[in-house]
Amino acid sequence: MQEEKDSSTSWRTGSACPSTIRNSCGLIALLHAVANGEPRRHVTPGSDLAALLERADPLPPAERARSLQYSKGLESVYMDAAQMGDTEAPEAEDNVDLHFVAFVRGSDGTLWEMDGRRKGPLARGVLAPDEDVLSANALEMGVRRFLKAEIEGGNQDMRFSLICLGPGLD
Repeated sequence: MQEEKDSSTSWRTGSACPSTIRNSCGLIALLHAVANGEPRRHVTPGSDLAALLERADPLPPAERARSLQYSKGLESVYMDAAQMGDTEAPEAEDNVDLHFVAFVRGSDGTLWEMDGRRKGPLARGVLAPDEDVLSANALEMGVRRFLKAEIEGGNQDMRFSLICLGPGLD
């Protein structure tokens, strides 16, 4: 199953947002992960993030991207986070040959590949009710398929990080 769809529907139904902010694909991937499926239920009502998602949720893709691009609150949090840690943040104008993709389980069980470079999300298959994005089936439909396609496409530089939003282990 590889259905790429226009992301004109709500984030809550497996929709994506194009990445229009330079070098922000990690932020967009995290927003995709938080805005879709189970993680959305854990966004604190009334928080800045909840307000941002609620404003962007009903918008068509281009307007959704603009609402993020011109959000002063998001810009402030993004700039603060970019200055944290040990790695020097690239300048906004720098060409960075790295990219983030999010795999999220929609509320209907569909595993979505969210890539801000595409016109919309890709439906990778439907997960069983007891499966999450780290189940063997989801990894095969998502991350492993993605890595295999990258290698077969000639990408010999397989640097990547994996972030999972899930329950605590304690």
